[in-house]
Amino acid sequence: MVDESPLAYRFDEATRIVASLTRYGVSLARLQASDIELLRYWRNHPSVRNVMLRREIITEEQQKKWFASIDNELNFYSLVVFEGNAIGVTNTKNVDLATMTGEGGMFIWDKAHHRSIVPFRAAISGMDWMFFEFGLQRMEARVLPSNRRALRYNTLLGYVFDREESGVLHFHATPETYSRQADTVREMLKG
Repeated sequence: MVDESPLAYRFDEATRIVASLTRYGVSLARLQASDIELLRYWRNHPSVRNVMLRREIITEEQQKKWFASIDNELNFYSLVVFEGNAIGVTNTKNVDLATMTGEGGMFIWDKAHHRSIVPFRAAISGMDWMFFEFGLQRMEARVLPSNRRALRYNTLLGYVFDREESGVLHFHATPETYSRQADTVREMLKG
């Protein structure tokens, strides 16, 4: 049985930024500088790189520069932690507080969870937070047409197709489109 307790979250006392979320047996732990080499290793691996919009090899210097640019209150990058192990990364990035929008994304490094329910546990926890606690009104996602797993996954989370632009598919989810799908996913989590 999966834990259905309320979403638990903890703030970093110094920054007042959410440091972690926990629900459905999964924790989302805010990405720290000490995590970025692990993330770079995952991100540069062909199994991950081949489904990303940007496919070049990332250098250590590029990774440090990237982290410095996203380590703020408008970007929520987190390790997905399951049974004590980091298995991937999820994010809501480029949050615009004027329009209450952001862009979501996730990749699961651990192949044992590629076809499991665990990524949905992480997504439901994160999207519940972003829509119903933080107050986002729209989340966007971009996916390569060849990434069939991400296309199915996003559809199950309430993302709706917007357009294709430069070979990339653009989707959006609102609290309403997400809510219509989230209950179905939550039922999957119980099984």
